[in-house]
Amino acid sequence: MLKMLRTKKENGTIDHLLPGFILVLVSFIIFLVYIDTAAVVTLRDNADVIARQYMLRMESNGWLDESSTENLVTRLEDLSTNGITVDNVKVAGSVAVFDSNYVTSGVTGPVGYANTVTLDIKADIINSKTGRSAWGIPVSASNYSLHIRKQSTAKY
Repeated sequence: MLKMLRTKKENGTIDHLLPGFILVLVSFIIFLVYIDTAAVVTLRDNADVIARQYMLRMESNGWLDESSTENLVTRLEDLSTNGITVDNVKVAGSVAVFDSNYVTSGVTGPVGYANTVTLDIKADIINSKTGRSAWGIPVSASNYSLHIRKQSTAKY
């Protein structure tokens, strides 16, 4: 009975290699999609590094003055590269009120030793790349929300 169910032909070479080829192809496609989306992740990491630098300033000074806040916003907006823009940056925390782009929690000067300093950054990341990527994969425009919140203790 078992002899009748068994075919006389052995599996060919393609039967052995096809699953491996499919696995390699799927892995390659996933890798290409990652490369196209890694720019937004890298931008988020760079924004986090900048926020940490300004958080250290807030720890040392007890607050961010106007010029430091302007520099922070400028550095975040300068992260825009290759069809990806950072827009509508809002900074909140221990900062002076001087423009509608900056929101404050009511503190307009140093908070004092051992008090909490907070840096809250909100921005929009706009990925305006559309069409096809360099790899032929369709890409559509997308928007992401960037929110970084850092909190520490003033140590000045």
